[in-house]
Amino acid sequence: MKEIDINKEIEATLNSLDGLQKAKAPEGFYERLQARMQNQAKPSGIWINILRYSAAAMIILSLANGYLLFQNDTEEIASANIEDFTAAYFDDNTTLIEY
Repeated sequence: MKEIDINKEIEATLNSLDGLQKAKAPEGFYERLQARMQNQAKPSGIWINILRYSAAAMIILSLANGYLLFQNDTEEIASANIEDFTAAYFDDNTTLIEY
């Protein structure tokens, strides 16, 4: 098998790059690039409005959810559920498994 000398390969690669020159951009390329970047950097007014409305809707839904969760009749519902539970599972007349 032929042994490769790494230093010769590196020199050959670097020598192949000697004749290269910078690529030249067409006239006005930099100005067009800057203008395109400025146009893309501006946020669209539509997206800002969509974000505002969606944030407002989320706040309204969260407030409505909180209001419904913390109404005064939650104690009545909780006590009714506990009474039903005790009646179903701890009375002597009921069986857990019915055939």
